[in-house]
Amino acid sequence: MPDTQNPLADLIPEAEFAALLGLKCLRTLQKWRQQRKGPEPIKVGRKVFYKRETVIRWLDRREGWEG
Repeated sequence: MPDTQNPLADLIPEAEFAALLGLKCLRTLQKWRQQRKGPEPIKVGRKVFYKRETVIRWLDRREGWEG
């Protein structure tokens, strides 16, 4: 359930997202952003976040994909 008091509560920081995916470094996510492969990021200043809802949709689309 979204936190209406904190608009950033529904955002996943880049490092946390990388950890959830089991990535060893952020460089993979940075490459994906350049290649427009991963979920749509949100930049706030120099920080990168991902909307939880966007990540869930992206993961759902990848279900059963082998590459």
